[in-house]
Amino acid sequence: MRAISLTTIVLVALAGISVRAWAQDQSNYRSDVDSALTVRSIALLPVFDNLQGVYSRPVEKDLTKILQNSHHFNYIDANYAGPITTPDELEEDSSSVQKIFSNFSADAFVAVSISKGPAGISMKMDMFLKSDQSLIAQVADSNIQAFDTVSIEHRAEKMLRELLKKLPYSGLILSREGTRVTVNLGSLDGVKPNEVLSVIEIIKVKRHPKFGFLVGSDKEIIGQVRLLKVDQTLSFGRIADEVEAGAIQVNSKIAPIEAVVYTNTNSLSNLQTPEDLLMSEPGAKANYGKNPSAWVPTRVPTFGMVGARIGVGKFTENAPNSLNDSDSFYPSIYLDGELWLTSVWSAHAHIEQGIISTSNPVSGGSPSTLSHRLSMYDFLLGYNVRLADVTNAPKFEFLFGYSSYDMFVDQSTPAGITSKTYSGPEIGVSGWYPIAPSSPYGLGANFYYMISPNLSETPSSSGSSSNRATQFGVFLDKQLHVNLKARFELDFDIFASNFSGGSTSSQESDVFSGGLYYMF
Repeated sequence: MRAISLTTIVLVALAGISVRAWAQDQSNYRSDVDSALTVRSIALLPVFDNLQGVYSRPVEKDLTKILQNSHHFNYIDANYAGPITTPDELEEDSSSVQKIFSNFSADAFVAVSISKGPAGISMKMDMFLKSDQSLIAQVADSNIQAFDTVSIEHRAEKMLRELLKKLPYSGLILSREGTRVTVNLGSLDGVKPNEVLSVIEIIKVKRHPKFGFLVGSDKEIIGQVRLLKVDQTLSFGRIADEVEAGAIQVNSKIAPIEAVVYTNTNSLSNLQTPEDLLMSEPGAKANYGKNPSAWVPTRVPTFGMVGARIGVGKFTENAPNSLNDSDSFYPSIYLDGELWLTSVWSAHAHIEQGIISTSNPVSGGSPSTLSHRLSMYDFLLGYNVRLADVTNAPKFEFLFGYSSYDMFVDQSTPAGITSKTYSGPEIGVSGWYPIAPSSPYGLGANFYYMISPNLSETPSSSGSSSNRATQFGVFLDKQLHVNLKARFELDFDIFASNFSGGSTSSQESDVFSGGLYYMF
């Protein structure tokens, strides 16, 4: 066996050292920070809105289509069956982010919320990374005055593109063979043949101190690629320069290719400081500055409404035997409650109380002044119909349930007017129409009809009777806050009977009232 020379041993050792050094150099150009920010696949969570899906369904469908057609990312179906989670809830609970990522293999996911309030539409989008379960990017907009679905879809598309551009790179190296590379950027991204792109390594990120999303990053240029052929979504090029052989690898990042535009450059004395540039960005008051304030989405009503009104009314009664009485000014109070069971079904409760004082219509009767107590109760179930697929569209509500009207009156000597109670099943319809798409005012009307109401009298009966009971009202609403509105209403109530003996009876009240309604 031939002896191995000392020179051969030295050369082999040096080659091994070179290989190890080369491998170590390669790792130097893929830092942990850089690897963590690599997003090759992305998912979209179910979109949340506070309008039972009026906006969320079309927006989710539109954003999904955009991500599916993206040449920068592979779209992964979230396949998420849990409760719909808002960006704010995810920001506050990192365990929810971890749980969501356990359902699919995407590198990142996007969460979206849409809220309707009196000032307009508010939208928010967050992007979370799987590598560290953290928020990486966020965009938000508020007071959007376009309420139609198409406009909201267009705004959501724009916000999604803004969100994706907050990643600190424009594209990735998809493959390398020798000095030839493939890049996931094409003519749709604005690149052209013979253009030189910078390849970077991200070595440090800067996050917002309160919210945690990315506000900046430190990068190093590790090479350059000259594009030879450019298709719509892919480009093919050759490495023109790199800091070390093999530094540019698969998933190496392309520096942002958009030009930086500086404002207010009319004079050297008008240059902006970094703080000025930050404060000029959308949402800067919430994100930056010496005293940043948290952006809190509007918590809009989703469960129901309660309200109270006080009013003054006029009461007139025509009773058998020409016993007529009236009160031209009596106080009343209304209590209303609604529970929104689903997007179309609702439950209603209505209480009205009034105190009426009239002169005794019985000649020489005692007491000379009679006190009346009006009590009315309605318990109804409603079905809502919107005339358009927008939040403030005109709507109708069909109602049915049970109603009771009681007019108790002091007894006189000799006997005179009786206390009467009308009760029975009730049907009704209510409508509402906005004065203008962005106006806080809305007009409405309601009509109720009691079906074959039953009449009971005390202390005596006027005989068998056929009865009718109708109520009609018109009202004006003004939105004061997302959870508060004022209502002014004019109501007309008529309860009448025809008795078997030929006599008739009627009670009519006209009331103007105003009050506040709280929506929760």
